[in-house]
Amino acid sequence: MKGANDTAVAVQTGGKVDIANSTLSGTQNQFYGLWATGKETEVTAHQLKITSQGADSRLVNSYSANITLKDSTLSSIGQKARGISHWRMPGWQAIIWTSM
Repeated sequence: MKGANDTAVAVQTGGKVDIANSTLSGTQNQFYGLWATGKETEVTAHQLKITSQGADSRLVNSYSANITLKDSTLSSIGQKARGISHWRMPGWQAIIWTSM
């Protein structure tokens, strides 16, 4: 992705996604690689590579979603960039499981 504020994969409440053997990359500021929201949302990634080169980028973001990463690689160059971010909404039980 080559634009600022781009999101490569976004999964909304209740969605279930399985990603395998893929690469997500962004070259501008505020790139979101994998973004998921909702306590019933499930994302599983196998051999996923996420890279960013912009400031304020977020590689993996969960807002109460369940995200499983297996044999995956995260790489970021840029000020205030984050690899994995997780926020849990009040009353929701959600965990990010990672195996990298």
